[in-house]
Amino acid sequence: PDILAEYARVNDLQDQIGWKWAKEYIKDVKLKAVIGHKGLGETMEVLQLWDDGDTTWDLMKNVRDDPDDRLLLIKYAEEKKLLKGKSWKWIKDYKKKRRGRKKRGKKT
Repeated sequence: PDILAEYARVNDLQDQIGWKWAKEYIKDVKLKAVIGHKGLGETMEVLQLWDDGDTTWDLMKNVRDDPDDRLLLIKYAEEKKLLKGKSWKWIKDYKKKRRGRKKRGKKT
């Protein structure tokens, strides 16, 4: 049921007929921090600490794709001095792109 409940949450089905049961399985928690990692490249996983105290492993690319969670992942990488690693190169590119947007947005 957990996998189906997650599917319902991701696809916003929990209020649809036949999916209401999923609400009791869906946790309303936020990611508090990234506290570990293992693996390399696209298979790298990060250990997530949720605000309810639970921890879970997820692929780094899934965490990276979420705008809010991405910032916690960047914070973790900076604190652990991982930015020179190949698997973390995307952070440098991300920051460069953000700086470019900020400069274009300023009026001179």
